Amino acid sequence: MSGGATLCILLSSSGDLVLPDVVIESFVVFSTDETHQGNLRFDTRETIPRWRRLSGDTLMVVVQGKQYDSFVRRKLEGEWRDTVVVMEAPARGASPIDGRWTILGDKILWSVTGANRVVISRMTQPSVALFKGVTLNRVIRWTPRDVRLSEADQNTLLGIAAKVMGDGNGNPESARSQMATPEQPPMMANVEAGPGFVLVQRLRPFEEMDRRILSTFRVSGLGESLWDVFSWSGDYLGVLDFGDNVEVFRIRGDTVVGIREDSLAVVHPFIGRIPKGLIRRIGTY
Repeated sequence: MSGGATLCILLSSSGDLVLPDVVIESFVVFSTDETHQGNLRFDTRETIPRWRRLSGDTLMVVVQGKQYDSFVRRKLEGEWRDTVVVMEAPARGASPIDGRWTILGDKILWSVTGANRVVISRMTQPSVALFKGVTLNRVIRWTPRDVRLSEADQNTLLGIAAKVMGDGNGNPESARSQMATPEQPPMMANVEAGPGFVLVQRLRPFEEMDRRILSTFRVSGLGESLWDVFSWSGDYLGVLDFGDNVEVFRIRGDTVVGIREDSLAVVHPFIGRIPKGLIRRIGTY
């Protein structure tokens, strides 16, 4: 998958090896005898494409446009299958009003799992949409807390931006003329789909955030250890606490694979398991 820049070699049904190459924005195809079979263009209009393996030879690819983002199913061999959903694109670039870039700007969050199931949301929305194939099955919504960013939180975010911009002291005023903070914090940090359940990651405290909120493609640096768990039927099942801030790469059965971050912000491989009691509550789908 490459939810961010995490890439792997894929095996097509014909036995070819498919290697994503973000430099030339293509899938590079090799036969098992190392013969180069050709390149398949990403065609996603972004430097690091967003795509994940859906099932078999089918990928889910996000095609970004100026006004709309399209979630399209595509075969590894290059054939475009169909469009699952087209949604209004989050605001990108600097504000046309004052020319400033927004810290924690709205990002698309999405995940896929077997049986052609897709979960799509955005950081600023208190809801997730559940698709099976091209059919919208359900939207899970919750009531958000009416929280405004405090002055201290705004200064924390601007201080991070200031360091990224070269101010070693992280003085918020160094970034205020170029960066703006949102009025409200995002509703979530990430979403991940599993067999029978959906994980929604909570936002970490602002004082624990770092420069990754501005410099990484995914939402690394935003999520904490707590994940809210929903069933595919929309039931709230409880909270999972992984103990550390975890970025999930894949959920297979009851096993969660990703990376975890310790108290010193050092990243380690992570393998965890969904508790058996929770799996029994989830059932099958």
